[in-house]
Amino acid sequence: GALQEQKLNIVGVREDARLRDADMGRYNSREEVLKCLAEREAYGTFFYRFPHGESGADVCDRVSSFLDVFQREKRSFPINTNVVVVTHDLTIRMFVKRWFHLTVETFSQMRPLPPSRIIELARTEDPQKFKLTEESSQLLGLPLSMKDENGYAFRNKKLLGSLSTGAPFL
Repeated sequence: GALQEQKLNIVGVREDARLRDADMGRYNSREEVLKCLAEREAYGTFFYRFPHGESGADVCDRVSSFLDVFQREKRSFPINTNVVVVTHDLTIRMFVKRWFHLTVETFSQMRPLPPSRIIELARTEDPQKFKLTEESSQLLGLPLSMKDENGYAFRNKKLLGSLSTGAPFL
């Protein structure tokens, strides 16, 4: 029936350990965890490294590595293939940061996502270019100038980082 037909449209499924949640380390007590979370809040989510764990920058490196491989592999996908990436909040926000080459400051302004929410990159008129949907932009709390295609296309230097390789440009 309909389920069989849907399965026929799936090109492939792959697990990638680079898209896991951040490693928050090992703790002996609840108080120790709360102390580290308070330190991270004061220090900043991107650079704070949990004892025996990771920083946001570490997660960003893993996402960058994933995107480098993804960019090479997508050349073999059928035209107009939709890709679904299932992962955790911080990893999703790092994905958006890297895809659009956002600065750490802009990343730090993004809001954490409620559980089970979807962030969607929609194709523009050019099938090789993408933008965040309005709902996704609102969920992430991105600056107003980035909620339209031109906010990304013109690469507002105040909001966007360097044009490093690895993620597609709008």
